[in-house]
Amino acid sequence: MSIGRLRHPLTLERYESSQDSFGELVRTWVTVGREWASLEGVSGREFLSAQADQAETTWKITIRYRSDIDTTWRVRDGDRIFD
Repeated sequence: MSIGRLRHPLTLERYESSQDSFGELVRTWVTVGREWASLEGVSGREFLSAQADQAETTWKITIRYRSDIDTTWRVRDGDRIFD
């Protein structure tokens, strides 16, 4: 992997549940770390669903190896969220 391709700083987040002072369950996304990544658009399509135009794009995200990463985590690039 060429280090020059890893030019997008992305935030890794995991879903976490905790209790507030009233004992109510609070679910939030917690930042795990920040990684440099390669972002490539693989495919895209437009379709009609529920009488409204929809768009879908598939992305390929490549980061350096991490032993703790999990499939339930998500990736954030500013305002964009990748599941």
